[in-house]
Amino acid sequence: MGINASGKAWIIRGGTALAATMTCLIPATQAQASSGNCFSDANNPGISQVLPGDNTVSVPRQQAANTWQDWIWRGTDDQYVCNPKVTSCTYSYGKSHSTSYGDSVGGQITLGNATSVTKSMLNLVANVIPNWSKTSTDETDYNFSIQMKPGQTAYPYQYIQRRWTQGDFKGAWVNENQTCKVYTSSNPRHPGKDVPGHMYYWDPSRTFGSWSTNREVGRGYGYVVS
Repeated sequence: MGINASGKAWIIRGGTALAATMTCLIPATQAQASSGNCFSDANNPGISQVLPGDNTVSVPRQQAANTWQDWIWRGTDDQYVCNPKVTSCTYSYGKSHSTSYGDSVGGQITLGNATSVTKSMLNLVANVIPNWSKTSTDETDYNFSIQMKPGQTAYPYQYIQRRWTQGDFKGAWVNENQTCKVYTSSNPRHPGKDVPGHMYYWDPSRTFGSWSTNREVGRGYGYVVS
């Protein structure tokens, strides 16, 4: 699972911009011009064309036709071996087993023209991907009985049925290519200063970047005989 991006950017929180080392106090005359926000160039050094926000969503665009089994547990500790000297064996298994697993695996995020991003901003877009980095527990009650030939071995397993899915992000702050000034102060008790920035307006239809993941679509269990 990987996240690819470079540079830094503002962390969008509820329509305002927060820097890791300063609080950005944006006067209404600056922040609301063109129904947008003024984001500091110091915290957006690449001057991104788009920036994700709290209202950014992920949109699935394509998925694989087939699914695949992700084995999350192999019960080799409960492996049974049929005695080679007998004519046949009966292997009965009636235990319960719980396994923690990732709801989505093997995923990747790219942000395209949202190039100046922080780790927190990456986390923001990751959180809107269904089940990204989420974990669950599968508790299976096994109850099967099989006939085996002399010398064969058998053990149980659990699996998650997964389907590869990819999509992009929708809804972004878009660069108006207009400069502005942002009043910043690291401490409300001390005077701040104006720093240069760029104006961004919110476009709920703007798409950017891409994501992919193998998401859960089902679960089950079985046994191996060899």
